[in-house]
Amino acid sequence: MVDKRFGTEDQFKELIETAHNRDMYVVMDMPISSVSIHHLWFRDGEKEMFVTAKKASTAFNQPNFHEFPNDNTTKYLGYPTSTNPVLNWSNDKVKTTILDSMKRFLLLGIDGFHIDHVSQLAIDELGKPDHDGAILVLKELTSSIKDFINSHKDLRGKEIVLFSSLRDIEQLHVKAKETGDLHYVIDNTFASLSTAGCSEGLVACVHSTLIAAYSRHESDSFTPYWQFSNPDSSRLASRFDAETANLLTFMQLTLPGALSLYYGQELGLRDVGDPPTPRGIMQWSPSGNDHHGFLSSGNSNIGKLFFAESEDTGESDNFETQYAEENSPLKVYQKLAKMRQREQALMIGSTMRDIVDGGVIIYSRFVKGVNDTAAFIVALNFGLDEALVNFAHLSINALVPINKDLTKAEVNVLRLFSFRFQFRSSNLQVAAVTPGEFKYRARQKIDLTGSPVILTAKQAIMVKF
Repeated sequence: MVDKRFGTEDQFKELIETAHNRDMYVVMDMPISSVSIHHLWFRDGEKEMFVTAKKASTAFNQPNFHEFPNDNTTKYLGYPTSTNPVLNWSNDKVKTTILDSMKRFLLLGIDGFHIDHVSQLAIDELGKPDHDGAILVLKELTSSIKDFINSHKDLRGKEIVLFSSLRDIEQLHVKAKETGDLHYVIDNTFASLSTAGCSEGLVACVHSTLIAAYSRHESDSFTPYWQFSNPDSSRLASRFDAETANLLTFMQLTLPGALSLYYGQELGLRDVGDPPTPRGIMQWSPSGNDHHGFLSSGNSNIGKLFFAESEDTGESDNFETQYAEENSPLKVYQKLAKMRQREQALMIGSTMRDIVDGGVIIYSRFVKGVNDTAAFIVALNFGLDEALVNFAHLSINALVPINKDLTKAEVNVLRLFSFRFQFRSSNLQVAAVTPGEFKYRARQKIDLTGSPVILTAKQAIMVKF
């Protein structure tokens, strides 16, 4: 059932069909491990639907078990908080209800599901995750979905995606991926980074997180799936200053594998409301009625708006304003997104990583052993001062393939804010410029074997060979 505040089931189907007509896919979050305390099962006292502990049991006094309303003899397991009662997957009604719901969404046209908190699908006597049991439940669920697709005449042959998140228990996800039940595991380690948490400095913090993520992907044979913001963590632009948030989004869009951008990240939206929450209204136009994309409460029966709105007095954090600006965060996002679709090196290319003094992280993207594809170098200055980037030196460190000529490069995308270069004008093509100093025109050729590039603070550049 579709919440009436968001529309009707027919409108949901229309949304899916419109996306499909534009060669897009629609995937959704499917809560299979826990529900809200406002769920009918919980409100009606159907305790058998949940993982519970009786007063005499070992788990009863565990801190993750909580009392039912008006019952001090039975407690329920809450995960990740007490407001999320964990479902009992030993109960047939729980299994049937969730599977039927997933089948219904598949018939509506959904192309996949994000299945979170997989570890809670099986619990031991202390309320701790039973990894082997959880894998068996997951396998039973995914097998049932695949059997349903193969047996239904309207779905037969349809490919769907099933994926989960690393914020749950990592070792379990490795096992789930090995059994083939999950196509991706979202790496959301960057979603927990913040300025306050980077005691060793921003560039060291970002670089160490990136290296750790790559080690994990390589050792566990994960396909990288990057997520820097999500509904359960503070927004990127609230955990960092706006310039750093834009820089991290630039980095996310140039890393290998799949990625998930939380809505509004491309605009630099911040947390809103009191207390602050990342789940604010998407801003479509600067101001006026319904600029948030929803009907105003006076023109509908939805009641007052259920998410907070931005309080940006400058009215720059909206689609309409940024779409009209040549090098806004939105426009840079669109340029990078298009390049990810058409450039083989950005889709499947290997990544070489390095760090240079001055707060700059540098990595390259190219397809090893294939000479007729492009190569890219990304340089991101996370420092507070301008930094030198010597592209000629990079080839020594294997960041540039030996068959690529530094005199025949082009600047594809530049991060926001001012920049300046110090090198000879020859064969580098400037394809995009940033606000501030328009020292070079679009498509200008530059020779990278000359003097180093000077990146100002919070500036990034991507060069194509």
